[in-house]
Amino acid sequence: MASGIDWKHHRGFVFLDPFGTQLSWATIEAIAKTGALQVIINFPLGIAINRILPKDGDLPDGWQMALDAFFGSPDWRQIDQNGHNLFGPVQRKARNTSEKLRAWIETG
Repeated sequence: MASGIDWKHHRGFVFLDPFGTQLSWATIEAIAKTGALQVIINFPLGIAINRILPKDGDLPDGWQMALDAFFGSPDWRQIDQNGHNLFGPVQRKARNTSEKLRAWIETG
C-alpha cells in the first residue's frame, strides 16, 4: 500500500482477480487495514484451486504452502475427507470441494 495516504479522506474500490494462487492473504489484510477500501475477490476455486488438489490428497509441500498463504490459514485442509486404505489412514479430496471451499470462505 502506498505510504503517506490519509485514508480518512480517501476512499476506493479494489477488484482482485487472481489467475491462480498468486494472491497472498497478507495483501487482503493490508487492504483491510486502510479501513477505506471496498474489496471484491474473484476466488479461482474451480479453475485453479480445485484442479491442483489431487484426488489422493498427496499435495506437494510447496502447493500446501501456497494455498496456506492464499487462504491465510492452513484451516482449508479440514475440508478433505479422511479415509483408509490397506496401508492405513489417507487424506482424500472431498466431494464437491469447490462448494465446500466457497462455504468455508464465506463463513470466514
